Amino acid sequence: MTLLISGLAILSDYLDGYFARDRKEITDLGKILDPLADKIFFGTAAIIMIIQGLIPTYLAAIIIGRDILIFLGGIYIKSKTGIVVASNMTGKIAVNVAAVVLIGILLGWEGFYSYGSLLTALFFVYSFVIYVLKAYKILKSK
Repeated sequence: MTLLISGLAILSDYLDGYFARDRKEITDLGKILDPLADKIFFGTAAIIMIIQGLIPTYLAAIIIGRDILIFLGGIYIKSKTGIVVASNMTGKIAVNVAAVVLIGILLGWEGFYSYGSLLTALFFVYSFVIYVLKAYKILKSK
């Protein structure tokens, strides 16, 4: 059941983004709500999986910590510049890697707990660095 719910959440996220771009209906509200939904989904999944002992503690801390910092940074940038920072490709790749790894862990695939967790952590840290550099550039330009 967990896999079905996760799969449906991922599919609905892709379809939402696809139709918004296709119809050119990208809004500041959508730029906030879509990544926020991803953060809530992955944060909740990380908490549940850490409680069940399915993922390493460091991975849950990185996923949740990164998402909280990006959310707070987005609020700060919006308050200072009026700009809503949209998701970037690096962050989207990190979320996709995390989705595959978390599903692989749930399915018990060999190596996903250790190597997949490390790969996910690296992608999340890298995407955070890219976000910070983008935020700095926006703040510096205003």
